[in-house]
Amino acid sequence: MAGLGPDTVLTWAGLAIVVAMIIFVAPRVFARRATPPYPGDPTFYQTALMAGGRRRVVETALGFLVWSGVIEVRERTASLVLRALPPADAHLEPVERALIGSVRPEGSSLAMPLSAASLAVSDLERRMDGLMLPPWLTATVRFVTLLILGVTVVISGWWMEQRLADGLTVGLVPLVVLAGFGAGWWVLVAPPAVTGTGRATLERLRRRYDPDLEIASIGVTSLPVERAMYVVALYGRDALTGGLGSLRRVLVG
Repeated sequence: MAGLGPDTVLTWAGLAIVVAMIIFVAPRVFARRATPPYPGDPTFYQTALMAGGRRRVVETALGFLVWSGVIEVRERTASLVLRALPPADAHLEPVERALIGSVRPEGSSLAMPLSAASLAVSDLERRMDGLMLPPWLTATVRFVTLLILGVTVVISGWWMEQRLADGLTVGLVPLVVLAGFGAGWWVLVAPPAVTGTGRATLERLRRRYDPDLEIASIGVTSLPVERAMYVVALYGRDALTGGLGSLRRVLVG
């Protein structure tokens, strides 16, 4: 392959990247088609997953446990402290159990609870029927896309190394390699694949929970916890105000 000219390699690598991105994007575009409305309301954790991915779910769970008095935020040391255990018969989501299990009464840094809780979100991802693409499909498409991009970058890099060693030019092929790296990074950090039903549901919830009114109400202690958590799920850290302000400052800092 080292004997191939820059134009040939440029064409081959460019087509491979285009095919990889079509494989990745096509299911997401198809999922956004008009679909039947979602019956009822999703939970605030399902809402958080659609609106902001795994991290939003973890931050919503933290907000819920802080609001409920189970976990306390110590802003001075940027740590979390387990203040109380929920009742034995309380129904806990896996992400809540992961946070409670990784926060100690004497205090824990943010890293371990956030990591443990993020892994626990996989259970929630399997309960997003109709709202998001199935996890197995998302994982398969991501794997195939990254495999094609990886092979393209490796072969193109090897070709450039051989050409340069022979004192030959490589043309614009380095730009294609950079494009392959950029496409791979985008695939890794791409937002959740929300379906048309999921998007319509999010829009309905955003109309119900107006950010200007609801975020200001977070500081009101009489605000129902479920309503407050829907606001956090929809709008993220911007909604961590009032009694949740210390959590926002620790997460941002």
